[in-house]
Amino acid sequence: MEKYDRTLKESHTFLSRWSDSQYERITAVTASHRSLQITLFRDNQNLIITCGYPEYLRGNFEWTNPRLEASEVYWEPSKETLLRFYDFNADFEVICHSLKFIERV
Repeated sequence: MEKYDRTLKESHTFLSRWSDSQYERITAVTASHRSLQITLFRDNQNLIITCGYPEYLRGNFEWTNPRLEASEVYWEPSKETLLRFYDFNADFEVICHSLKFIERV
């Protein structure tokens, strides 16, 4: 079993369910516990995604028609396998140690 199999399965489930979201925004960045919070919006609902211990971030803080995906990636600077959370259409990418999902419907 791969390190992040369960997380990747969970991310696929949530992101498939939220594929019709209208826009996305980085809604919080914390230094004390190093996390990045991304929120997907649709109607009066949202999906909050927390990226724990981000190592790398590239992209805008907000964009429309998000098409997010997650995968494992070997991260050379720390010489370990981490999570890659990305949207190629928006040129957004974050490399992190964990992903958590909270739905507010």
